[in-house]
Amino acid sequence: MTLSIMRALVAVSMLAILPLLAACGGDEAPNRNEPRASRSSMVSRASVTSGVDAHVASGADAHVTSGAVGRASGELTGGASSPRRLVEQVLDAVADRDTAALLAMLVDADEYDRIVYPELGAHYVAARDTRSETRQFLWENQRLDALKGMRSAMRELGGRRLSFVTIEFTEGEQRYPSYRLMEGGVVSVVDADGTPATLHMLGTMIEKGGRYKLLSYRDLD
Repeated sequence: MTLSIMRALVAVSMLAILPLLAACGGDEAPNRNEPRASRSSMVSRASVTSGVDAHVASGADAHVTSGAVGRASGELTGGASSPRRLVEQVLDAVADRDTAALLAMLVDADEYDRIVYPELGAHYVAARDTRSETRQFLWENQRLDALKGMRSAMRELGGRRLSFVTIEFTEGEQRYPSYRLMEGGVVSVVDADGTPATLHMLGTMIEKGGRYKLLSYRDLD
């Protein structure tokens, strides 16, 4: 599970508990600091959206939907047929400084809403909250972390032509009813001169029905 999802699930759990704590406090004034802190955190994270982030926020992908017309329910669109092919596409996009291609390799809002989120509750109780605002909050946290990771990768690697050697998922995988998440992707590559390097830019990878996409790019800053 990506750190961004885990942090967001903890935040959702706290937001659900706070009203209950306030109700048990009788006539005492509720602690206004905690809910304000949660809202402030959401606003501060949203404020980082600029440049390529604005490109995403301006489109339909900015909001979780209930399912896009014409898309087969429960299937990933795009992506690649294997982890190797997906990583090769990422490396090509970074070399070409193609942010649109990098975005296309991420799970989008519709896929998150109809595939990822409904099954997260199999392992995480907080994800059993079916309110649309909860899904939206988790999606926005996930997306902002992915965009930060993508910018970091472009700063460090943009324009460099790297060739895939191997990928290892150092944190194993989690299986859900219809998909699996592979964690801690570490990619071994060589540059044009044959010099080896190790990349940690990939976040969690999802596989469903033989198609692979990324949930995020890892922000190492």
